[in-house]
Amino acid sequence: MKHLLMALAMLTLTSKAMADSEVIFQKGDACIVNDKRTCVVELDYNDLMIEGKPYMQYLKDKGEKNVADWKNDMDLCLNQFAEKWNASNKGALQATADKADATPLRLVVKMKKLHLGNAALAVVIGLGSGDAHLNCDVLIYEGNKEVSKLQVEDVSSGSQYTESKRLANIFYKLAARSVKCLKKVCKKK
Repeated sequence: MKHLLMALAMLTLTSKAMADSEVIFQKGDACIVNDKRTCVVELDYNDLMIEGKPYMQYLKDKGEKNVADWKNDMDLCLNQFAEKWNASNKGALQATADKADATPLRLVVKMKKLHLGNAALAVVIGLGSGDAHLNCDVLIYEGNKEVSKLQVEDVSSGSQYTESKRLANIFYKLAARSVKCLKKVCKKK
């Protein structure tokens, strides 16, 4: 049994070392990242599939507590995203989770596929086992006009004990990698 756990841990380490989220600039103006205004961050999970099921069906199957916790989890994700975006993009386009901030710029994270991970694997094995994974698009709009679009394949959370923490960690990483991608593309222009 000891050898089996060690083999699983090594397999996990190897796959984590070789795989990282891929952020691909799809179209638009990457230099929007240098804009001096603020954008409101929104999450669009209307078409989200969680572990192969429509998100609301998945939440209901897990119990009413999960349905009730979803909004709080999404609010935490929005705040984590805005915090990391701002830290990664000082002196340029800033993000806010507060919709009361009147701005024509919106940053929309259109969530497509989510796997919430496994707490037992995260705690027992660690090292990236049991982490959550998200596929999404990151779109920036000015009014209703799309300004920029990123495609994000498989950003992962790392090993965290709770689903809420894994989700928040995904959005923290997503913000940093989105800023990095936009800056890299803008620099090449």
